[in-house]
Parts: sequence; C-alpha cells; structure tokens
Amino acid sequence: MVQKIHCIEDSLIMQNIYKRMMNEVNFGNEVIAAYDGQQAIEYYKKLTTSLKSDVESGEIVPDIIFLDLNMPVMDGWEFLEEFSKLSLPESVEPDIVIVTSSVNPDDEARARRYPGVQAFLSKPLTLEKLQTLKATLNGNTT
Repeated sequence: MVQKIHCIEDSLIMQNIYKRMMNEVNFGNEVIAAYDGQQAIEYYKKLTTSLKSDVESGEIVPDIIFLDLNMPVMDGWEFLEEFSKLSLPESVEPDIVIVTSSVNPDDEARARRYPGVQAFLSKPLTLEKLQTLKATLNGNTT
C-alpha cells in the first residue's frame, strides 16, 4: 500500500482536492505538497544529503509523486530533468504520475522517457481515474 504521496502542483485548490480524493479512495496515508518543481527538488536534495541513512531505509521517501507539468519557477519537465540527476537508491525511488492539462500528444511520449514515470493522466483528476491508477499500481488491472 502507498504510504506517502508527494503532490507537486501549483494550485492550492487542486492540492486540497487531490488530498480529499486520495483520502476518499484510501490511496495513501500521507500527502505532502510542493507548489513548484524547485520546492520539490529541494526536498529531494535534502533527503539525499542530510538524511542518507533514512533514505536508504525507505522510511521517508514518498512512494508516489503526482506531478503537474505547467508550474511557475520550475515546471514539471525541469523537475523531471533535475530529479533524474539525484542519487536516490533505486529501491526507494518513487513512482511518478503525471497529472496535466496538456493536450499535446507528444507530451506523454516525452514523459515516459523519464525513469519512474508510471502513468500520464489528463486533468481533471477524478475518483475513477484515481481508483484505476490504484489498481494498476497494485498490479490489479481488472
């Protein structure tokens, strides 16, 4: 089961909606927020440097990242580039789920070139999409 989710989304309203929806479908135990890619990268840099022993145990690294592509400061694409350069142990690398309003069909292919990207979902995120994602990530595709 998913314990910790990192939601990287610039809209406070969407952050709150995601938290309520994840709660409703029992998707995970804890949702942490970042409002742009830079905040998220700083979080992961801190994990990989000052808390190395905790990272290796897997106790503090989120299981899943929900990532918006269009954000100020550092967008989702820049986040993916920077995140791929970090030295998280493979055993604790989170799955990445892109949640975007992009209608460009090339974006999904581009996103899947990054390690860890498990899903590409169009906004709005719905309870049905979240339940399907939960089943897929748990290996139950029915």
